[in-house]
Amino acid sequence: MYKTDITDRDWIIYDILGNIGWILYYIGLILFWKRAGSSPWSFLFVVELLCAVGILIGLLELIDERIRKLDRILPKSRLYRGFGLITWASCLGAAAALVQLLKGPKAIAPVIMMAAGGALCFYFCRLLLVRYKKIEE
Repeated sequence: MYKTDITDRDWIIYDILGNIGWILYYIGLILFWKRAGSSPWSFLFVVELLCAVGILIGLLELIDERIRKLDRILPKSRLYRGFGLITWASCLGAAAALVQLLKGPKAIAPVIMMAAGGALCFYFCRLLLVRYKKIEE
């Protein structure tokens, strides 16, 4: 089992900024899909989609944790399926968006939204993840 000692104030700040990040990432992904012009099914776009699925799975896990009222005490599997998956999927998504940006996409604004959203989500979700410590039994 893992427990966090994070204050409510810090939790709310990290949570809000992380939520802004994944929302921005999804909006950028949808806009990129609509404005891509040429084939949106490039390798990088498929990576972006897989990252979006990973973030969604992590979000569903975190919602389930809240519903079950686990109160910041999580088993290892839930910790990594929630915060861990969001952290790595958003990091990979931001990196793929930066590579996409270097390729010179036709729709630059959505790619910047994906990169910024992924980076925000990664940073603040990681801050929450690292604050969980193993409970000594």
